[in-house]
Amino acid sequence: MTKLKNGASDTLGQRAYREIRDQILSRQLEPGQRLSLRGVATSLGMSMAPVGEALRELSRDGLVEQNRVGERVSAG
Repeated sequence: MTKLKNGASDTLGQRAYREIRDQILSRQLEPGQRLSLRGVATSLGMSMAPVGEALRELSRDGLVEQNRVGERVSAG
């Protein structure tokens, strides 16, 4: 866990969520781009568990689309 400016602890899932969200919003990850759980975890230097948690949250927020084959950056 990392400490935030306000002194609260930040979980790996929260950190992964912010980093992936920022990459989507800055268009580093393109709409429709497939997201590999293992690939994203490797690029963030994390295990797949917190990245999976982050992708589920991003899906609830409408930034990632989940289906049977994996995740994609939402087009809208």
